[in-house]
Order: sequence, then C-alpha cells, then structure tokens
Amino acid sequence: MADERKDQSAAENANKAGDGVSMLSAEREEPTEAEAADKEASEGRRRKAVLMWAEGWLSAERLTPYLEACGGDVDKVLDLYHWSPSLG
Repeated sequence: MADERKDQSAAENANKAGDGVSMLSAEREEPTEAEAADKEASEGRRRKAVLMWAEGWLSAERLTPYLEACGGDVDKVLDLYHWSPSLG
C-alpha cells in the first residue's frame, strides 16, 4: 500500500484518507448502550459537582430560585445568574 501511494498524487492520497475517516465516523454515529450510559453517568457527576460548587459559592438559599426557574438545569442556572445583573 505504501508503494502504491508513492505513485499517486497528493490529492488522490488525501481523498482516500478522507474517505476512510468519513466511513469510520459514519459507522460510529450511534453510541452503544454502554457508551450512552457512561456518558449520561459522567454528565450526571459533572452536574452534581457544578451544583455543589455553585451552592458553596452562592449558598443553597440564593441558588434555589434559579434552580426552580431553570428546572434544575445547573448550566442554565449559572447562565441565568450571570445574565441577571446585566438587567439592572
């Protein structure tokens, strides 16, 4: 294969390399159940860590109205908290 590539133009080689990459990504579009579960668990741990940090920074009492307004989505809570002073 290496000898074949020497005889081909760089553009042809790039096209072949690109085709291989696109096929691999197309084959992996859907994660397995285990991968999806791992990703969900990882995201849950991240959100819990962010919530614990935010409660330490703002206090649970101050954070609660934001959590209620955002349906418990910690990322939205922090965005809303940072956005709200700009209104004043």
